[in-house]
Amino acid sequence: MCGCMENAGAKLDDGPKVGMYDLGPNAIGFGAIVAPNVNMSDMSASVTISTSRRDRQRERVMADGLDIEQYKRNPVVLWEHGLDSAIPLPVGKSESPNGEVVIRKTGDAWDATCWFSQTLPTAYQVFGLVAEKIVRAASIQALPFPSSITREVDPEDGLPNVVIGRAELVEWSWGRMGINPDAVRKCLDSGRIGEHAILPALIKSL
Repeated sequence: MCGCMENAGAKLDDGPKVGMYDLGPNAIGFGAIVAPNVNMSDMSASVTISTSRRDRQRERVMADGLDIEQYKRNPVVLWEHGLDSAIPLPVGKSESPNGEVVIRKTGDAWDATCWFSQTLPTAYQVFGLVAEKIVRAASIQALPFPSSITREVDPEDGLPNVVIGRAELVEWSWGRMGINPDAVRKCLDSGRIGEHAILPALIKSL
């Protein structure tokens, strides 16, 4: 666990440590696991990247408070937030071939579409894993506004949650969280994704 909320100015000494990813000073990551909607013809996939629901670390990023204006200037999509040294480059972008940034609030969640790079071999293989529903997790990296970090008592169990009322989206990523281990093992045992041998960088990452 990381101390990113403490770095952001929150006083959490009396509660659970929070932060699903250690993303550096002031940054925090939140994930969702929803089967992506894949378009094979243009190597794209749409997925829910964040919701206002409590996550496993008892955190909530309020959908109404997620600011995407800066992200729209450089709408990159990474693998594991670029933390995996084997795959540091973006694997795609949330920008369609006609230049439209496709990320939108839908009810109490944020959905986005990733168009995968067609020149980066690793991106091609990550898309293959998404298309085969081996990878189906997405996560945002966000910078919370310190003054918007509060606590609430969860009505379901009476325990405290950390609530991020406002945050700036930095990027979103595909990742390993929630991957079915049997599906991964089957994929690795075959040594192939579709018709291509799995790249060493992706084998190491998985």
